Order: sequence, then C-alpha cells, then structure tokens
Amino acid sequence: MTDYNVDLRRWLLQMLPISLRRKRLMAFLVSALEPLVSLYAGWRSLQSDDVEFLQTTGQVCYIRGALQRRLPSSLNIRYRVDTAPREVEAIYALSEAVEGVLLTLQAGKTPVAYPESMFCQTINLIIVYVPRDIYDRNLADVISIVERYKLPSKQASYIRLTSN
Repeated sequence: MTDYNVDLRRWLLQMLPISLRRKRLMAFLVSALEPLVSLYAGWRSLQSDDVEFLQTTGQVCYIRGALQRRLPSSLNIRYRVDTAPREVEAIYALSEAVEGVLLTLQAGKTPVAYPESMFCQTINLIIVYVPRDIYDRNLADVISIVERYKLPSKQASYIRLTSN
C-alpha cells in the first residue's frame, strides 16, 4: 500500500518564494494551515485502521476460526493469523539430474526446491501464532488444519505465542 506522508508545513515553506519568507507572514500562513494539518492527521489514523482491516482477508479469518473451534487453548490464549509478503532467500544449486533449481531456506525446515520460473514470483507467507500449550502438544494438528484451508500459493510459518 502507498504510504501517504505529507508534511504540510514543510510544503508551505517550499512553495513560498524566499523573498516572502518573513516571520509574521509565515506565522499567519502556518496558523491558517493548522485546520488542514489536524484534518490530515485524523485522516492518517483512519487510513491506517482501514489498511489493517483490509489486510485481514477472509482466508485469515477462516483459518483463525477453524483453529479456535477445533483446538481451543486451555490457557485462554487466542490464535492470531497474519499475512505478510516476504522475499525468498535462495541459493543456486547445481545438480547432475536437474538444472536450474533454486533452494529456499526456511527456518526449522529442510530446504525446499523451486523451479527457476517460480523464483521471480511473489510468495506470500501466512504467519500463525499458536498458543504455547497447543504448540507444545498439537502442532501437527495445527499444521494439518492450516494446510487444509490455506491457498496453495501461500506458505505457513508457525510461531509460539506465550500470551494474548
């Protein structure tokens, strides 16, 4: 998403010719600009709330609901599921059997082979924050539920959650 970060006071200073940059005129223009600055600050906070809401997809809500319904935490810690695009860290591996295979390195897993055509695509990551009691006992069940409901183009990463 585009980050709108406009400094209206600085913009005013840059738009005013040097010959008109007097203290009294600048104070008048800054005070006249103040309602617009406060309106812009309010819009920025609402826009950040909207961006956070729009990044929560139906898939994330469905996975979170399925996990909460099937594997509730005995510690009353709720699951959190986020999506985050990530860049793939890859090494180029030469092989006698297959040419042009890239291996991605994932934390805690064995390297995964991807064809070179897929390396240029954006791979999205689903981050699943699992309550610590479920993470210690039933992580395999959590993985099977997430694998069942996630899109094939997404990869899941699991993080142990200690508190809400």
